[in-house]
Amino acid sequence: MRNRILAKLAALCCAAAFTAGCGLLPDSVTALPDQILGRTMRISADFESVAGLYAGNEVAVLGVPIGTVESVTPRGGYAEVVMSVDATVKIPADAIAALVNPQLITNRHVELTPAYTGDGPALAPNAHIPLPRTRVPVELDRILANFDKLGAALKGDNETGPMASRVLFPLLDGNGDRLRETLDSLSSAFEVTLANKDQIANTIVKLNDITQIIASNDQTVRGFSGTLTQLVDLLGQQAPGLQATLTQLNDFLNNTAALVGDNKDQLSGALSRFVDISAQMRANARQLTEIVDIGPLMFQNLSNATSREHQALRLHGLLDKSVLDSEILSQFCERIALRLDGCRTGKIADFGPDFGLTAALLGITEMK
Repeated sequence: MRNRILAKLAALCCAAAFTAGCGLLPDSVTALPDQILGRTMRISADFESVAGLYAGNEVAVLGVPIGTVESVTPRGGYAEVVMSVDATVKIPADAIAALVNPQLITNRHVELTPAYTGDGPALAPNAHIPLPRTRVPVELDRILANFDKLGAALKGDNETGPMASRVLFPLLDGNGDRLRETLDSLSSAFEVTLANKDQIANTIVKLNDITQIIASNDQTVRGFSGTLTQLVDLLGQQAPGLQATLTQLNDFLNNTAALVGDNKDQLSGALSRFVDISAQMRANARQLTEIVDIGPLMFQNLSNATSREHQALRLHGLLDKSVLDSEILSQFCERIALRLDGCRTGKIADFGPDFGLTAALLGITEMK
């Protein structure tokens, strides 16, 4: 029983020791399972300077983390950085590795650019990016040191340079206000430029697009330019004719203006009469419409009634129709005491064979 308890304690101690040992292993060892399974791959790059870059920092593409830095090892004039990245993210074989710090005071990370677009080979496992394909940011102390060197060079060894006080002050004598106004204007210009940096960037992009479009349509642009040149030459050759035509047109307009001015009274009267005619036509619009509707039929009937062979006109009277005004006819018949049926119906046929002429004449004589 005691031996069994000791065996259990020994097993627990071994498990605890193994777990603690795995926790103390470096990242390169703990990442072995992922590399064996193909989930990650290891690549390396040489950098001129790795200030602010440490093991565990991120590796990103387009700002999206895809891995971490495993180790940073100095190699004399450069430093070798070993990185573990996601094997499912493809990277161009000619990619550039750059050290980027998102903020002024922050740790840097490695940015792999450009992103893979599907064209060309991809970066293979254990690939190496040499110094010509790596980029590092300029250090602030290096910038300040360059400014110090520039100031010392401008000042000179014996204070005889262009920035020396005994040289600069006489040059600025009387121009201090102008220099200050110039600097203020430059500051305002820089502020406007920085405030509109997005618009300026978009303008540059659009100009680049326009340039590419013009370049891709170079032959079309050249053809248009050649055609335009030919048109200009043709217009130059036809300039005398165009000038003569314009002169004639000018004379015509002058003559027309003079004619209208001399006959303005007659034109005014004609326009007035035309207005009256238009008013009459508008007042008798219904009758005009009826004439226009039945006019063609009348001329067609007249053409059909004409015999061109016999040079005669065929007419047919419809005597069974009421063709006379019944009221006027009734009054006339009453005056001459005529009692024929035609006085009531207005039909010529009802007046008899002589159309009532004899009775009418007799009635007229009786009236006398």
